[in-house]
Amino acid sequence: MNSATYKEKSENLHCLKRETEALEALEQAITLKPNSDHFYRQKAEILASLRRYDEALIAYDQAIRLDPDNDYSYWAKARFLSQLGRDEDVLATHDQFIERFPAVFKGYQEKLFFLSKRQRYEDGLKICDTYLQQHPHQAQAYEWKGRLLSHLNRPEEALLFYEEVIRLQPQDEDAYTAKAEALVKLKRYDEALSTFDQALQVAPDEVEISKKKGRLLIELKHYEEALPIWQKAARLDTKDASLQDTIGDILRELGHYEEAIQTYNRAIGSILSGV
Repeated sequence: MNSATYKEKSENLHCLKRETEALEALEQAITLKPNSDHFYRQKAEILASLRRYDEALIAYDQAIRLDPDNDYSYWAKARFLSQLGRDEDVLATHDQFIERFPAVFKGYQEKLFFLSKRQRYEDGLKICDTYLQQHPHQAQAYEWKGRLLSHLNRPEEALLFYEEVIRLQPQDEDAYTAKAEALVKLKRYDEALSTFDQALQVAPDEVEISKKKGRLLIELKHYEEALPIWQKAARLDTKDASLQDTIGDILRELGHYEEAIQTYNRAIGSILSGV
């Protein structure tokens, strides 16, 4: 058998949870093709299933040595370390990738995702600043900085970075949406509504933006304005019965009780039919 056949045999044994046999088959594949980083990543996964964690890490490191330009090996190792609760080693693995590719934002982004999950927002801000010193026109870094500041409940500062994203990428609906949400936190509601409109000009069929604008209008008790926003969202997403529910609530607030009942009935029908 050639190396690919042993690899496929190993994959099937792994699916059957016959891990020891899967490892033996893969070792045969590695003997025939010792320079395959993919084989070593696969070996690491099997060793992890066998709870041979130190050996799994050695296999991930070997995959990285064989092909240090393959980002997947770094991310796979980082995920594994995260599962083991070895946070500092996760960060060290991201740093390993960043050191090799200092201009590539993806390495920083993966590190930022991890820090955000751990609510280490201040550490994330430092990473953004480090990257932006060398790459001042990277919109994603500004967006991340705004996001982290929002997590820290610093919406006024976040606003400045979302505006920078919009300057660099005027067609980025996520930046407009994030800016609008920061304005809501600052209780600058008219500006927030206007910014939601800008987001919808860029992405008119994005249901989530319509819902966010619609929720703000309900909160402000602007029911007449909210109604067409929610009706449009319901046309775009016919499977979400909760949209009909919200429309019914708005109609009730406007005193349109018969229409509200009909809308609630449509919502109930959607739920019962599974549509």
